[in-house]
Amino acid sequence: MKVLKSIKKLSALSLAVVAVAFLWLALSTGGDAQTILAQTADTPTPVPTLAQPEDSSIQNLPPIKGKFNPPQYPNMDSNLNRILEQVQSGRLTAKAAASNAPFHSGASVAVRLYIIEGYAQDVWDWLEESGADPRNIGVDYVEAYIPVSLLVEASQREGVITVHTIIPLQPAQGAIVSEGAAAHGAPAWNAAGFRGQGVKVGIIDAGFKSFQSLMGTELPASVEARCYTDIGIFTTDITDCVDWRNSEHGTAVTEAVFDIAPEAAYYIAIDPASGGDLNGVVEWMIEEDVDVINMSLADEWSGPGDGTSPYSWSSLNIVDTSVAGGIVWMNSAGNGAGVSWLGAYSDADSDNRMEFNGSQECNKIEIFDENGGVSVQMRWEDPWGSPD
Repeated sequence: MKVLKSIKKLSALSLAVVAVAFLWLALSTGGDAQTILAQTADTPTPVPTLAQPEDSSIQNLPPIKGKFNPPQYPNMDSNLNRILEQVQSGRLTAKAAASNAPFHSGASVAVRLYIIEGYAQDVWDWLEESGADPRNIGVDYVEAYIPVSLLVEASQREGVITVHTIIPLQPAQGAIVSEGAAAHGAPAWNAAGFRGQGVKVGIIDAGFKSFQSLMGTELPASVEARCYTDIGIFTTDITDCVDWRNSEHGTAVTEAVFDIAPEAAYYIAIDPASGGDLNGVVEWMIEEDVDVINMSLADEWSGPGDGTSPYSWSSLNIVDTSVAGGIVWMNSAGNGAGVSWLGAYSDADSDNRMEFNGSQECNKIEIFDENGGVSVQMRWEDPWGSPD
């Protein structure tokens, strides 16, 4: 039995279409495995209570009454507002508060600044002069590590629209364990002589732990690698292709594709932490004349849901760049169906809270990781960028 077959989560890994789940939930700070439960039409809504289960650290809180306080800095996301509040109130040091960001270094957090076109280089230069560490730049963004003490000033810099925490791509793991080659009928094609000869395959994925130990047996004997060790920083040493999750996801995906095309040439790239890095990976693969890219990762939302995005760093536009460069792009899709909710807005009792099902105004998320966080993205039918 192959070493990694038992960990393969191969729902739509090899042959898939690009799609976006309706609700994307992911841990923002790593940690142990979590379970996320989403409500469906036939699922009763849990009623919040004040009682706390025995032998449990889970708190059941009553609904929050009244309106939420608006963020102190409306052009920064909620996570950055929380970090700043923790520091300004004296509850945490800048270094301790910065650790609440998915990517942080000392007292600095990794952020993406949304920039008015024409201002990006000016913002980059100012960040360097002010002690920040800019890493990637595009026509409408700058990605950088910025000290917590500099966040407010950076957000108010001329040309800066908003500042958001950089959220890493997440492995798109399904619930189906499958032998990918057999599922796609590859053995018959291989027997007929179609084994991937002359094809260059790019694998963009999460960690490639244990990859080297399987090279020449379950994996190709040689690969070209681009391994990111931090935002904007990479090596070509495959030993660096182990991500912060210590994950084997990319190894399993490569093995599945290798089973289908054992004579193809392989180019692997570890889980780019940001849109700027993902763009760099695709440009590298275009230069290397890669024919097919498989990415079994889920990205944050960056558009209205119709496959377009106004942002150059968006993976949607990066897919377009790939296709324009002659590459066929394959992306896992549909794995978020069980953790998504879609429906029309309803507030029959006019209390400014949406009813998910009938009169029920509570939806449920369970996270079994007391040190973890949750990132929730919602999208509604207003014009993108100008919601009512």
